Amino acid sequence: MTWNIEWLTTTPSKKFPTSYRTQDDFSALKTQFMQASPDILAFQEVDS
Repeated sequence: MTWNIEWLTTTPSKKFPTSYRTQDDFSALKTQFMQASPDILAFQEVDS
């Protein structure tokens, strides 16, 4: 499973409003990953 997370960072950029993440965002990702239960999980665009 690959996942393009687009700006998954704890240090957001003021230039890019979509870079701001909340604890709810991280919780939602965790739920998705747990439900999918992939053997391999690859991330793209982490903190980019």
